[in-house]
Amino acid sequence: MTKIPTVYYGALESSPMALYADVENLLKHLKNTHPLKESEYFKCPSFISWAKDKLVIKSPADFSLPVNPLPEYTQFLATDFYFFADREVNLTAYPPFLDMSDIHGVVGEFDISKWLRSINATAAVFKEELKVKQDQAVLYVGFDRPVKLEKITYPKEIVGVTSTLMSYKNINMKGRSLTRLYKSFMEAKTNRTVLKMIKDYNDI
Repeated sequence: MTKIPTVYYGALESSPMALYADVENLLKHLKNTHPLKESEYFKCPSFISWAKDKLVIKSPADFSLPVNPLPEYTQFLATDFYFFADREVNLTAYPPFLDMSDIHGVVGEFDISKWLRSINATAAVFKEELKVKQDQAVLYVGFDRPVKLEKITYPKEIVGVTSTLMSYKNINMKGRSLTRLYKSFMEAKTNRTVLKMIKDYNDI
């Protein structure tokens, strides 16, 4: 029987997100906040099947992004928020397209057992400045299989690991596939290093 991956999620110990942030089930979030929460759409079995295991990450504070004369996608709300798994599982990050907002973002997916980076919201500002309120959804997260979620605090040393990984990617892997990145990550046994740091810091 295949074991369910454990996904360790949380923020850096030095980040305000470590105290504030958590994830929320997407269906629960929509039922509490969406103006059309009684719509038959939200009762549709196909929608429920897709949404039931999705998560929401929310903004810890009010802030705004100014309009850019040449709109481009910009990462914002550097959350210092991470997901890492002890077994193979793909994470997909979505813009909060079911919420009433002006966050026009992009979708991204990677295997969180074979690569580590913070999860940041992304948007392009096309018209007026983008204003985000505290507790507003900025990102949805989903997985390609059932997982066990375990909230932790990431030690500050994780930043050194991710900085090295991003430098390696930018210098050696630009334009190459994720498969190549995964291979380098696993050959260097970085997955074991990260898991040991997580478990040691959190007494797991």
